[in-house]
Amino acid sequence: MYQDNAILAPNNIAILKNFTEKNFMHASVLLIEITMLYAVVGQINVIMEKMLMEDLLVVEHVLTGIMIVLTAIRKIAIRMII
Repeated sequence: MYQDNAILAPNNIAILKNFTEKNFMHASVLLIEITMLYAVVGQINVIMEKMLMEDLLVVEHVLTGIMIVLTAIRKIAIRMII
């Protein structure tokens, strides 16, 4: 019994290491996404203020910026997960 466990140990360590690396990548992607979403929420506050002031050109620029950020988040997430 002891010998069987000794033979399987390197394989188990490799599986555990791979699992841990994937979890770390997923966690870092989530952290990046959460940070970006906070930035997007801040930009939405700017949009609301500018819409009240009827400064629609600024609203358009901010919306474009939000779309660029969200696209970047998606590309980063796809690269890190694959």
